[in-house]
This record gives sequence, C-alpha cells and structure tokens, in this order.
Amino acid sequence: TQEAGTNIAELGYKGWATDKGPYARCEEEFLKSRLPVLDTLKLAFMVDVTEFIGMDADLVIPRACDSVFDYVRIATRIEDLDKAQEMVSYMKTKGYIPIVNIMGASLLKSADLTEAAKSLAQAKILYFADSLGSLGPTECIDKLNAIKSIRDGCGFHSHDNQGLAIANSMA
Repeated sequence: TQEAGTNIAELGYKGWATDKGPYARCEEEFLKSRLPVLDTLKLAFMVDVTEFIGMDADLVIPRACDSVFDYVRIATRIEDLDKAQEMVSYMKTKGYIPIVNIMGASLLKSADLTEAAKSLAQAKILYFADSLGSLGPTECIDKLNAIKSIRDGCGFHSHDNQGLAIANSMA
C-alpha cells in the first residue's frame, strides 16, 4: 500500500444481495479470516442508500468497533439526498467515517452538486460519479469545482464508456 500511495481501499458491498459471491455482503467473518494484519491501510465498504430505505440496516451493518472497516461509501442519487443525510448520521453513530458518492453526475448541473455539498456537510468526503461515462475533462473540472467551492474533501469516480476515464481523472 505504501508503494501505491494508497491509504484507503474499498473491498466490496454491504446489502441484502446473497447470490453475488462472498464480497456482495462484505461478510465480516469471511474477510477477517482472509485479511492480513493491516497497519496503515484502512478499509471501506459501499452501500446504496436506496437499498436501505425501509430496511433495518442493523441486520447487515455491525458497529465499526466489531468490523474490519473504518469507512463507508454511501452511493446516492441527487433525489435521495435526504436519505443520504440519514445514512451519514446513522453510519456515524455506528462509528464509521462516511464518504458520499453522488451518482449520475452527467445528468446534474454544477449548482446541484453545490447544494449537495451544503446538505451533506457531515460526510468526510463528497465526490461525484460519472455513472454514464459521458463527461469530458472540462465538465469534470467544473463539477469538482462546484463541490470545492463549498468544502474540502471532494473527489471523482470515473467510468470509461467513452474512453475518457483516465483523461477525466488526470484533469
């Protein structure tokens, strides 16, 4: 991890999916039996906020002190920001460091991301995903600057549908 300059790695997903392999739920016992002792690398798991609407998250999310994870990436769409805020608060009470990922950024205006940055102030990091892989470097910079105008701790998740993932990430 030091050679790569990485201090956080996302291992998989927590949710109710049971037929997608052992990482679909990031089962704690499965992971604990396979992970080496990690000194500097912190681990994250992902949740989709819509999967938890109306569900008891305690059934799949242990307290951080009982988990191999320190961080949680909460994926949300802009129309579910209120649910994302609830999930951020919930994850903090469980002892996790919340990161929020706004999906579908190509469908959003920069002002939408500015408003999201304001409403999700409790999250450690806020970033946006080019879920459709349809943004170009200039658009990525504009959207990132919209978040940066409100807060530190921001980022970008690329998809390579147009072959621009690396160019967008470099921008």
